Amino acid sequence: AEETDTLSKEDLQERLADVEQDILTYGTYKHTQDELEFGCRLAWRNSGRCIMRKVSFSLELQDCRNVTTAQDCFDYIVEHLLYAANGGSIKPLISIFPPKLDGQSAPVRIWNRQLLG
Repeated sequence: AEETDTLSKEDLQERLADVEQDILTYGTYKHTQDELEFGCRLAWRNSGRCIMRKVSFSLELQDCRNVTTAQDCFDYIVEHLLYAANGGSIKPLISIFPPKLDGQSAPVRIWNRQLLG
C-alpha cells in the first residue's frame, strides 16, 4: 500500500467496526495486508537505528502469518533470504510470522533477531 492511500469515510467506519467486533469476540484482531505494510514501513522509517530507512517506501512484505510448522517457517526464511539477496542487489524485505496469542504457545519461534549475523 502506498502511504498516500486513504480509505473513504464509509470504508474507515466499516473497518473500525470490524476491528471492534473482532476485539470483543476474540480479544484481538488481524491486520489487513495494507495495514501491515503501512505499519512496517512506518516503523522502519521512524527507527533511528536502522540503515536505509530513507527508502522505507520500497520495503516489501512477505506475509507468513499462515505458518504453523517449523518446516514452513524454514521454507519461508530460505525464500526470504534468496529474494532479499536478489543476486547481490539487496532488496528491503520483512517477513511477518504469526503472533503468539494469549494462553497459547507460539506457532513458530525464531531465536535470533536477524537471520544472518
